Parts: sequence; C-alpha cells; structure tokens
Amino acid sequence: MLSGSMQAHLKGRLGTAAALNPKACAAAGQSGMQSLYEVLFSQYHLACSQILTSDTDFRVPQIRANVKETILALLKVGIIPVVNENDVVSQRQVPLTDADERIAWDNDSLASLVAQEVGVDCMIVLTDTVGLYDPSTKALVHEYASKQPWMFAPSSRVGPLGQQDKVLACVTAVNSGLVQAAVLAPAAPGSIVDVVDGKTIGTLFSASPGSLLELDVGSSKL
Repeated sequence: MLSGSMQAHLKGRLGTAAALNPKACAAAGQSGMQSLYEVLFSQYHLACSQILTSDTDFRVPQIRANVKETILALLKVGIIPVVNENDVVSQRQVPLTDADERIAWDNDSLASLVAQEVGVDCMIVLTDTVGLYDPSTKALVHEYASKQPWMFAPSSRVGPLGQQDKVLACVTAVNSGLVQAAVLAPAAPGSIVDVVDGKTIGTLFSASPGSLLELDVGSSKL
C-alpha cells in the first residue's frame, strides 16, 4: 500500500520497477492510511487521530510525557488515538522476518510501552490464532502461569517470531506493575467486546502482587 501511495504521488513517472526508499514510502502513505482510518471509524460515528512514535521516544522523559499527555487529552474529548510506529525515524531498516520470510513488525512492543505509560487496566493484543496452547494436551491455555510451557499454532501468517513478540509484549506489560492484565486474543469480530465483557477468550496474562510472570523461553510451535 505504501509503495503504491508513492507511485500515486509520482503519477507513475518512476515506473513500477523503480527502487523506492522504504521510509519515503512510509511518509507518502501516511495521508492515505489516515484517510482509511477516518472512513472506517466514521462508520461507527467515532472520531480518530493518529500518533506516530517509536520505542526510542520512550527513553526520553519529556517525549514520553508528551505522548502520554496527548493520548489522555484525546481520550478525554472522545477522540480515539491510533498509535503506530514512526517508520520514517525508526532505526530499523527492514521488518523482522523468520526462516519462512514471514513478517513480524514490532508494533507489539510499542503497544506494551504505550499501555504501561498510560496505565491501562487491560492490554489486548490481537493475533490470527486463538491464543497459546499447552504442549502436552494441545488444549488452549486460557490463563498463562509463570514458567508454563506453551506452544502456538503454525498457521499464523506472522510466524513464530511474530507470535513470540506478542507474548513477550504481554508479559512485559503485566510485569511492569502498571498494567493489570493482558490478553492475547484472536482478531475476529466481537473479540475486543468479549474481552471487555470478561468472557473467556484467548490467553490471559496477569502477575501476582510482589512476583513477576516468568516466560518459558523453550516454547515451540504445534
């Protein structure tokens, strides 16, 4: 979509085979992306905004405070902030890929940082699987216990690397003490509402007071 946006801006003058700078493509695609957000949110009579940030912003106290202040100010007046990684200034040059060349952008760790900064009650991480599985029973793990072995389905288009990033984001968020719970849930209609309503869906992560949730790093896929 972003390279297509660059071509649209240039009206095809470079040709389809031209090598385009990924960060320039990201910049060219932002207006189209925001327009898409506005169209989709407007269908539900909601207003939205866009915040571009990166993990490096959270290392600078004043910038981190600005991000938090902006998010809370938008929510106060009923505008939903859509937070995305700022690919233009990001130090990462290419997306992370696994052995099967499946892409794993690191928006999950960014979501964890934002959730911690704002102090949300529950962080919901959507994925294309139903959650984590127990490696011995192959049953869905509804609540992850510290050091519990876990597996994930191989059908995910983001692959093992992407799924591990999502799990790590959940564990990091709850271990911060700033986020009460995190849920790894399927990206399906009604999933977010189900989580908010307290229904059993996906895999829940929560840390007990005074203890950290430890992740079993020896996990593998089904």
